[in-house]
Amino acid sequence: MNSTAYTAMLQQMEAGAYTEVSAKNTISNLYARQMLTENEYNTLMDKADNLAANTADGETLARVVALETSVKILTEEVDALKAAVEQAGGTVTEPTTGQTGAEDDPIDAVAGMSYEKDKYYRDPTNKEVYICTVDVAYAGLPHEAVNVYFNWVRKE
Repeated sequence: MNSTAYTAMLQQMEAGAYTEVSAKNTISNLYARQMLTENEYNTLMDKADNLAANTADGETLARVVALETSVKILTEEVDALKAAVEQAGGTVTEPTTGQTGAEDDPIDAVAGMSYEKDKYYRDPTNKEVYICTVDVAYAGLPHEAVNVYFNWVRKE
């Protein structure tokens, strides 16, 4: 049986009362207040992915996700090329990367980026470090979604 909050949110989303970003923010708040079960939360978030991204935040998030998808595809192509070079007897040196997302090397968070589970992020507004608990494309910063997508780790 679904909760009242779940049923009401689903009806409002189907009625077009929410954009993607506003729906996800509301769903996160309902979940943080323990008004939704984890299954209800996941179902609503999946449905929110299909809503119009017709706000500035939603459009930005959509562009960031599209760019990250392109980067993922390009990374796969580069990996295939590296494998071909190595298979032919050549060697490929690895470039030095930026922030790794390790606890001692957190990634600088930017509103609208995709966050990866088990990676660490430094919030620019308060210089605090958070660990991401779920893979998510989020329009905000870690301090805005503590106990929803992130857990606080330390102050830098």
